[in-house]
Formats: sequence, structure tokens, C-alpha cells
Amino acid sequence: MLLESECWFQACGEQHGGWHLDVVSLLAVIGESIIADQAQVITSSWACLLPRLIPAPQAFLRAERPRRLPAVPGVTVRNIAGGTQVDELNYFANVIHEVDKLTQHEVYVYEISLNDTFKDSSDKQHVLPANRLSSPHILSFFSFLVTWGLFTAACILHDGPAALGIAVLALQSSLGCAAWLWKPVLAVRRKDSKDARGDIVIRTRGGAFVIVRCNEDVARQLYVGEEIAEYHLSPDLAKLMTGVATVLLMVSLRPPFYFELHADLSKFGVVLIGNARWTMQAAIGGTFVALNFLYWCMALLSRKRCWNYPSIFTVKPMELEYCKKDSYTECLFAVICRTKDEWLREGNAAPDGANWDIWLSKAYANRGDPDWPAVAEMEQLVLDKVSK
Repeated sequence: MLLESECWFQACGEQHGGWHLDVVSLLAVIGESIIADQAQVITSSWACLLPRLIPAPQAFLRAERPRRLPAVPGVTVRNIAGGTQVDELNYFANVIHEVDKLTQHEVYVYEISLNDTFKDSSDKQHVLPANRLSSPHILSFFSFLVTWGLFTAACILHDGPAALGIAVLALQSSLGCAAWLWKPVLAVRRKDSKDARGDIVIRTRGGAFVIVRCNEDVARQLYVGEEIAEYHLSPDLAKLMTGVATVLLMVSLRPPFYFELHADLSKFGVVLIGNARWTMQAAIGGTFVALNFLYWCMALLSRKRCWNYPSIFTVKPMELEYCKKDSYTECLFAVICRTKDEWLREGNAAPDGANWDIWLSKAYANRGDPDWPAVAEMEQLVLDKVSK
């Protein structure tokens, strides 16, 4: 039997010598994958310079910044008329089409054109702006208010380590984001090139197709050209700011226990957040938990909300031309009916073989008839070959 004086849990608070919140330093660096995935969106606006607490600030402490935006691999993009083909989908094209959400044997059709303001400036670089009311920017302002609310509470409680640690962490996040501050620049089309059709076909590994009816300007800027990340700071200055931010991060957080076991990093950690009062440690820890949850929720939202692409492009889904087929053969014929051009063989969208060559010839001949039995024709070709 347990004696009445025995207690299963010690009392909280430093005045009791009980529970400690050394895990606050660990909470501050959790969530790097989510922050790294949203890094381009977070640092696309001047709001990222606000001094604030941000989960996993080490996500911005990289020696090299990416030169271009992350593309979607495993997707074939072909310019039907020009014949240009790439095996990845550009970042902003995926923002519009969200190919990761497509299912097998779907066919989508879009019409995309430049807005009137940009039609006469197709030979100039276009900067695609971020949406000022997007969730990352709102979250930046919210985190800014919460951070300085915590700082005020630390001052009221006369908690010097907490106040100084919050201020240093807030400054560190501003420096880290400043090194990554950028603007997206779309590809430029040659001024002397003729204005021609530049229809695009996107094919996923799952057998879904997206047909984009556009001119060569749109095709170059969104699909076959290279999107460039143009940073506001030079590489050398960005590395300097990253180095300062790294030092500030080590100063503000006491390394968690596993760092102390595997490397004697504790000597670098001036005890600020790690030696704040129990009340402020609980408040700061709760803030990092809440911010991690909010950034995780932000990652679930569509990135269409983050970018103001309608300011440059007019995107019109052709809903009446959408279809969902039961087989890849039917899907191919639906694409033939909507594109009219004989590009499938050159684009490697159709399998090789004599049967497929014959089927493609018949499919092109019947592309004006959407009720043509594409599957039955292929099955008949297979039976004829077997019977021989």
C-alpha cells in the first residue's frame, strides 16, 4: 500500500523543484518538414520580415538557396505544335491544375490567356505576385502579435531570460526569412517570335490528361519555360545573415537532452528560453505547439489561395469537355477528339506496336465522332492478330 504522504506526480513549478519544461527547446525546432515545404510561400512577401516566433526556424538556415521553384516530377508536358516536351510540371502550372489530385483516366480542358494588361508586354519578365490575404501572410501577422504579447507578459513578470530569448528568436526568424526573400519571375519569350498557338497536353503517370488551349506566350511562361526565383539579397549577404541567424538560434535555445548526449552542444547554448520561469516556458511551449498546428493546417489548404495568378492569366475551365473514362484506350481517344492534332506517337503517349499504329490511324480518322467504339476496335485488332 502507498502511504498517504507519497505522491505519484511532483508538483509543478520551479518553487517546488518539480516538473521542468526543458522540452521547450525541442518544441521550437519541431516541424521542419512543414516549414520547408511552405518556405517559398512564406518568404514571397515582405510580411516574412516581421520579427516573430516561427516553428523550426532552422529550415531557413541553409547554405544554398534554391535557384528555381520546385517542379512536379513524373509528369509529361508537351507543346503540341512546337514539339517541345519536358518531363516535369512547373510550380505555377501545378498551382493552377493540381495534378496530384487527378485520378486515373480523367481528361480536363482549360483555356488560358494573358490579361489585356500583359498582352503587349509578352517579351518582358512577369513577376507573379503573392496573394496578400493568403494564409501564410495572415499567419505571419498573427504570430507577430502573439510573439510580442509573450514578450510583454515576460516583462510584466520580470522574467529576463524569457523576454530576451523571445526577442532574440524573433530577430533570428526575421534574419533567416530576409535571406530567403524572393519574387517569382516567369520565363520570357523572344520578342521576334511569331504569335502562334501553343496548346499544351499534360499527362500524368496515372493516365490522366490536362489539355490547355493557349498561345505560345502562355505556353512559354507557365509550362515549357523555366521559372526563376529572384532573391532580393545577394548570395554573400544572404550567407552572412544566415550565419548571424544561426548564432542567435543557438544563443536563444538550450539544446535538448539528445543533443547533450550525442554532442557537447550545451556549451554553446546560453540559457535563455531554457532557463525562463515555469510560467513563461509553459506559455512559449504552448505557442510553438499552436503555431505548428496552424502551419500544418496551412499545408492542407490549396496553394491557389496563396498566389494571385489571375492578375496575369485568365484561366477558364471548359467543364463541358471534362470526361472520366474506364480505360486508357478510351481516355486516349477522348484526348484525340479534343486536340485534333496527330501528336500522340511523337509524344510517347500511346504504346508501341503494330496494333496501336493501326488503332491510332483509325482513331484519327474518326476523331469527329465522339461515340466511336475505341475499346471495341482495339479488342478486334487483338483478336485478328491472334486468329492469324
